[in-house]
Amino acid sequence: ILSTLSGPVGAYNIIIALGFILTFIAAFLVASKITRSRFACTFSALIITFLPYRLIQSQIHLNLSSTQWLLFVIYFLIILREKQTAWRVLGLGVFAGLTMLDNYQYAAFAFLSATVFVLYDLSCRYRLKEMKEFWKNLGWLFVSLVISCVVILAFDQKIFQSIVRGFNFSNLGPTRD
Repeated sequence: ILSTLSGPVGAYNIIIALGFILTFIAAFLVASKITRSRFACTFSALIITFLPYRLIQSQIHLNLSSTQWLLFVIYFLIILREKQTAWRVLGLGVFAGLTMLDNYQYAAFAFLSATVFVLYDLSCRYRLKEMKEFWKNLGWLFVSLVISCVVILAFDQKIFQSIVRGFNFSNLGPTRD
């Protein structure tokens, strides 16, 4: 859509600029759940936004510079543990789907983050003898997984088909002659 409005170079520049802005916002939100200091949140968001890794990848690999989706997944995992609402589940599902659509490596990190989240939640709930809350959180994570599959299916059916067929990612791109 962007390339038809501004041409391929303009679309590339818009995507890169939005990636930096969204990464800053997502990193700020994650940091705000860890610390109450606005200075610390801003400083950590600036560091994550302007990491040399991101700067180099934005020149070479557009998809590897899109770290914002993974950060939003982590943010929604954190706030979902605090309070389970349909909007938070929807946000987690949408951002998990966007992570998978954008980059497989970051989707693996999102899955790893969700796994760590589940194990952490299990250990906390077990110690506090709140296993009912753990199963409730796990149910919400399953719902967000279904939402992310819907997002993937809506935009790229090849990815979903490869997942169903056993993660054969070699069939995703165009054939090479």
